[in-house]
Amino acid sequence: MRRRPHFTVLFSLVCICAGLIGLIGVAYSDALARAAWRSYRAPKLALALAFRDANLAFEIGNFYFGGSEYRTPVARKAFKRAVAIDPTLPWGNYQLARVYFVENRLDKALRAINRELEIFPNNIRALYVRGLVEGYSGMLAEAEEDFARFLEYAPYDWAPYNDLAWIEAAQGDFAAMRETARAGIERAIGGATNPWLWNMLGVAELNLNNFDAAEPALREARAMALALTSADWRAAYPGNNPDQTHEGLAAFRAAIDENLFRAVLGRSDQTQ
Repeated sequence: MRRRPHFTVLFSLVCICAGLIGLIGVAYSDALARAAWRSYRAPKLALALAFRDANLAFEIGNFYFGGSEYRTPVARKAFKRAVAIDPTLPWGNYQLARVYFVENRLDKALRAINRELEIFPNNIRALYVRGLVEGYSGMLAEAEEDFARFLEYAPYDWAPYNDLAWIEAAQGDFAAMRETARAGIERAIGGATNPWLWNMLGVAELNLNNFDAAEPALREARAMALALTSADWRAAYPGNNPDQTHEGLAAFRAAIDENLFRAVLGRSDQTQ
């Protein structure tokens, strides 16, 4: 059985070939980049050699962000390389913004997603990503506008209802939060069995001191959250580190339990 050459041997061969690139052109460099990636899964080498192949760099980025492996530093470098080669690459700045967001590099995430919208103003899904970045940056009015605009485009998607409710809560508008959560439960696909939306409804009622309404909503949220699988959690947060799935799911369930405790306590106080 023929064995693949050791990586150091491959690197030495590429270095020798790299000296010829100026003579034979960058097309050969791109071919070497494709071989380094597709035959040997050597992302750093492939990205160093990719001069014109933005699609290859984008492919590498997707492999490490939402693909087979999760390594945001490699994905970030790949997406940066992709948009450097082709600034108008569809979804290039969008993916780069998502990586910056999960790395908590919010200023860079905002710049990248704004570039995506400048180049592709009809990429409405970019509004959702920008809303997340704005929300975590404290730009609440801007986030509310972007989530509301995205909801016009995707009225059957539960996530923008959830995040719009989050922004309304951050602004102290719990009546609007309640209506948004209710709308998501009624309109979104799977909304009636969505623990995030039921939790949002319960929290809104809790903050409005409607404990009789808060408790049953939060009990619904708790039952649904207990039924969530790791796959459900990863589907809800596709950009997050899959190794933190258990931790995130446990924290979500604990937050619902805390909200439910407050609702039960408030209801008890009202009856005394």
